[in-house]
Amino acid sequence: MKMGMSKRLVQDRKGGRRQEDALEKSLFYLPLYAELNSENLAVSDMTPEEAPRWIACLEKE
Repeated sequence: MKMGMSKRLVQDRKGGRRQEDALEKSLFYLPLYAELNSENLAVSDMTPEEAPRWIACLEKE
């Protein structure tokens, strides 16, 4: 998960879509999500177009 997120954040930074410290902040907050009482959806290997379609299918189940 970290590798995919890092790659996307670096690409976004190069494209001017993220601030300089986005990667550092994201890596800091990432472990905190494991402590939340919630379901985590693994969408790291999906495109932005694929993820909402997959989530929509889950809602129908």
